[in-house]
Amino acid sequence: MKCYHVLECSTLVSIQQETLLWLDQHQELFESKEFWNKIDYVDFIRNSPSLIQYINSLGLKLRECAILIGYENGVSRHTDEGPIVAKINIPILNTQDTYTEWYTESGEQLARVEINKPVVFNSSIPHQVVMGKSARTPRIMLACMFYKDPLNYLD
Repeated sequence: MKCYHVLECSTLVSIQQETLLWLDQHQELFESKEFWNKIDYVDFIRNSPSLIQYINSLGLKLRECAILIGYENGVSRHTDEGPIVAKINIPILNTQDTYTEWYTESGEQLARVEINKPVVFNSSIPHQVVMGKSARTPRIMLACMFYKDPLNYLD
């Protein structure tokens, strides 16, 4: 199974704008300094018609969303909790010169990607976020989880 798969998205700018508008009303997410932020995704998707249109175009049914906020230190290597394996991460802000890397259990790097388009993300493989020298923060990513994992993209 692959570590990731890049998706095309003609509405990415609209998704980013709608997400940033929603975040303007939810500044508490930045105060916590947490990386993984579960959100009221029902409220979020009510204000994100471009996201719903995009998810529908992929034939997926959204289960929940989270806002991932990264700072200068990136995110240390970890494996996400199951049962979800395949998520779609959508870049929202400051993802240039930031990299997601996947590793074997013994520490050998399997893959590395700068997420500047939506990516089907294999969260069952150990991974980390590395910030490059010109990276800006906060790095904001939208994680989307589904009722049926889009595993077909990772074959």
